[in-house]
Amino acid sequence: MTQELTTVAFAADDTLWHNERVFHLAQPHFAALLSDYAETDHLME
Repeated sequence: MTQELTTVAFAADDTLWHNERVFHLAQPHFAALLSDYAETDHLME
């Protein structure tokens, strides 16, 4: 007997969402620090 899927649930941690913003703000600074050693596109991969 197969049952049809009726519910999909997602759980998220509030600190994860906050840290995601901080991560994106830090990315350009990280790229600038390593700009003598690697291209920004490569670092962002």
